[in-house]
Amino acid sequence: MAWIPLVLAVYFSMICIVVVLRRQWIERERLTFPLVQVPLAIIEENDDKPSILKPFYKNGLMWAGFALPFIVGCLNALHNYWNFVPNVNLQTSIPLFRNTTAQTIALSFPMLGFSYFVNLDIAFAIWFFNLLARVEQGLFGILGVTSTQKLYYAGGFPILAHQGMGAMLVLAALGLWTARPHLRAVWRKALTGDAAIDDSDEILSYRVAVCGLIGSVGFVAAWLWLAGLAWWILPVYLLAMYLIFIAITRVVAEGGIAAARAPLIAADFTTSALGTAAMGPHSLVALGFTFVWAADIRTFVMASAANGLKLAEEQLGRGKRGLFWAMALAITVSLIASIATVLHLSYAYGGINLNGWFFGPTGGPVYPFNFISGHLNNPVGSNPVGWVSTLAGGGIMALLMLARQHFLWWPLHPLGFAVSTISMTNYISFSVFLAWLIKTVILKYGGPVLFRRAKPFFFGLILGQFTVAGLWLIIDYFTGMTDNNIYWV
Repeated sequence: MAWIPLVLAVYFSMICIVVVLRRQWIERERLTFPLVQVPLAIIEENDDKPSILKPFYKNGLMWAGFALPFIVGCLNALHNYWNFVPNVNLQTSIPLFRNTTAQTIALSFPMLGFSYFVNLDIAFAIWFFNLLARVEQGLFGILGVTSTQKLYYAGGFPILAHQGMGAMLVLAALGLWTARPHLRAVWRKALTGDAAIDDSDEILSYRVAVCGLIGSVGFVAAWLWLAGLAWWILPVYLLAMYLIFIAITRVVAEGGIAAARAPLIAADFTTSALGTAAMGPHSLVALGFTFVWAADIRTFVMASAANGLKLAEEQLGRGKRGLFWAMALAITVSLIASIATVLHLSYAYGGINLNGWFFGPTGGPVYPFNFISGHLNNPVGSNPVGWVSTLAGGGIMALLMLARQHFLWWPLHPLGFAVSTISMTNYISFSVFLAWLIKTVILKYGGPVLFRRAKPFFFGLILGQFTVAGLWLIIDYFTGMTDNNIYWV
């Protein structure tokens, strides 16, 4: 039970951060939030012809897009029942630079759909910088440039992981620096109650959000300290953790990458930056257990809350205070249901018989213990290659962001560089490229009118995959089929 207050404090701090940044991201910077486009389209009304059935479901293009992932998903699902049904393989890879690296070619229907609603310069930067990262890794491989550092939750090439981490940290830090006029206003409202600053359209008042953030971060720090994390490590870890949270949320809100995580997790970054020799076993154990809430965070509360606030901005107007309690209820129900489900499945069927990643002896559950035992058995000092790579990545990211702000003609959006070294980006980059190419052609030859007319098709691509996955989950439940993996992303 000691874990539940910690997790709730982390989640509450995430919501408070989103409340503080909402106006900056939505009203001032006008981020596109591609992930909310489908629900907005579904609930859109036709004022001319009121009907029970929304216009979204009457659009033939939407159903054409829906059919593609639905049919492919059904074929793959049926193939797992009967081998004679053809299986549609949506992924391959091209070896590069004497097999030192490979470029994944994979079609993800949702990412193709989401990326259609991403700004062209961002979509271009995502696939371009990912391809550049593959070239960089290949050149390093041919030249024999390598690193022997052991990272427990990163890609297979530590130099690129550190480079991407530097870019991710700078993305968050410079984003906060750019937002400093807004942050000063938030602080002034929280501290003095300045009537000139209106926070009535937020789900929490700025005073509650700021005090809640300070209190929840303080609680997390105290919990980690009591768990054994040394006081001098705490600020490094917490700063890295929250900057990662902010950066990933920004990536989701602006880049439409539905599942993303940082090139390094905060625990790996901390041990690499400070070294493990001076940490001691208590600190390493405490860092290892942070994997629970700060490791494979492909989807997490801060990104969900940010998208939720964007959706509320479009639909609820100024009456949003009740939304916080809806979020709190959703988190509470999810925690209770997930804990109960995991315990039931583990005891009823035996965890070792279930999904290998979530329950298996080589999957996610052993990562914290591998991290702890590995560092205890092989203590090392601060990693200089990691520092150089992180500073290089951060420096390049800073230059890209400055160029973006000062030169209107600058074509390379810095967000693409921040996610270029993530393994997930390598998987989705081809889908992003296709969306960028299609959108470029549509805008060039059909203009904004054709772009708007084509939207339902891409809505269908997204909805079709999630629908077919849910449908076969229900069918598999009643038939007893297991491991019927239709899609990955």
